[in-house]
Amino acid sequence: MKTLKALAACLCALSLLCSLSACLKDPEGSIVVHKSLEGLIQAAQTEDDGRVNAAGLRESAAETGFSYVGQFADQELGVTVNVNASIEIPETELGVYRVRQKPFEQDFIDRVRAALMGDAPVYEGGALRILLREDVETILATARSTIASMEELLRDPEVQADPDRVQELEDSIQDWQESLDHYQPLYENAPTEVDVTDYPADGQLHTDSAVYALHPEFFSQAPEDTADEALFVVSDGADGSYRTLRVRNSEQDGNLLSYRACPAEYLDTEPEVTDFDLDLSPMPANDTVPEDFLYRGFCYDGSTVFTPYEHDETTVSQEDALATAQAFLEKLGLEDFAFEQGGLFNELIPTDKAREVWPYRHCFIFRFRRTVDGVMVTQVSGEKREINDDAGEDFLPRAWPEEFIELRINDSGVVGFDYSAPLEITETVAENAALRPLAEIQNTFETMVCYVNAVTDPNLTYQIDVDKMRLSYTRISEQDSFDTGLIVPVWSFEGARAMLFSGAADVTHGSFLEINAVDGSIIDGQLGY
Repeated sequence: MKTLKALAACLCALSLLCSLSACLKDPEGSIVVHKSLEGLIQAAQTEDDGRVNAAGLRESAAETGFSYVGQFADQELGVTVNVNASIEIPETELGVYRVRQKPFEQDFIDRVRAALMGDAPVYEGGALRILLREDVETILATARSTIASMEELLRDPEVQADPDRVQELEDSIQDWQESLDHYQPLYENAPTEVDVTDYPADGQLHTDSAVYALHPEFFSQAPEDTADEALFVVSDGADGSYRTLRVRNSEQDGNLLSYRACPAEYLDTEPEVTDFDLDLSPMPANDTVPEDFLYRGFCYDGSTVFTPYEHDETTVSQEDALATAQAFLEKLGLEDFAFEQGGLFNELIPTDKAREVWPYRHCFIFRFRRTVDGVMVTQVSGEKREINDDAGEDFLPRAWPEEFIELRINDSGVVGFDYSAPLEITETVAENAALRPLAEIQNTFETMVCYVNAVTDPNLTYQIDVDKMRLSYTRISEQDSFDTGLIVPVWSFEGARAMLFSGAADVTHGSFLEINAVDGSIIDGQLGY
């Protein structure tokens, strides 16, 4: 989604501001300590120092009617916290498990393809990336107009008086000129249309280098030679549904399987693990934005025009749609996943095409999470992202995304299936983990919540309303091994956070502090532990 990705830049900047302002600050110097996994395992197996199991936690919570009430504020940090929360503790003992990120294997991919695309032939989806003549025309026109604008700026006396600005513009002109020189020779030979049936596919995983050797026209430049494997296949649309199936096992970005179906066009031809916005809370409706609308990476500037997609219908009930989703997961052998949240939404159509009016379709979106011992792995610790403060601007951090499944259902059945970062449990290291007492966890929350959610802009304040204190599982990462870690019990404090600025409020929903239930440490979402 080239156009959408460009428009998402302003949301990314806001997200970065919020994440930087929420960097962990430890007023006591000891709470935010990232312990080794071996030390954590030893703590989970040690029943002393006031530790309790899950049954003991339930006894403590029962004394307050499974509720937690309080109010905390720090004016200097710009945070007010209101707590009127239910305490949720599973009716089972909790363990600790070693896990690793599991690659998608060909057998599973074949089962997914059979379930969603039948036995119809498939074709190389890379054909959809071949530049058409109209694409090259757009690129050339953009390059020429940009160069002309910059050359006009260079003639401005004020600009000429600033040598740094002059050098910046001259460097940019050179970059755009190189792009112009690269694409100009491609214009005459660029096709006016592409027929995907000219590119039959074998449906097998391949490295990008292997695909490039056969079809260099699918790539804008030669791919790096890595061990990553991928699959991108499409149907021909002859049955009235244009289907795409993409799979990537990537050391850099994590593993992802993504499927879309649409009766009018190919959708979502370039999904990325890191593009997922996991908040299924719709944005406020207004004169131009429909009800129950998910922005999901689209930067709405107030002028965008939206229109209902005319090619899809959703009249099925939520009960029947959810049954369809659960039956599909059972068919694939994914019985360990349970429904987390979802409903009927209006969602922007993911497409590469530039549009003046953006279509959205009405469909059910359901998210499922893995369960262990009947307890959901909510992954409130977030994804793990590689950090290198010494790296230059070309540094590309690796990511270990969250594991989840999302299904999209309408009257046609399953029209979307995303499976992100599958886990494999390799060892049970503690069946009945020793946990920190409830009062200690609540004290840590009260000490740390304002610091973790602190804002640095004096024009912003946060109001956090916590309505749930939940004990569940999350995956935490191993400090010295990027794709291995543990599933551990974790406390999450969940609700709504309003970012207040200039009389307006931007509300997000989710978890605003996560505490390791085994050792009582704060979990850092970027580090993943």
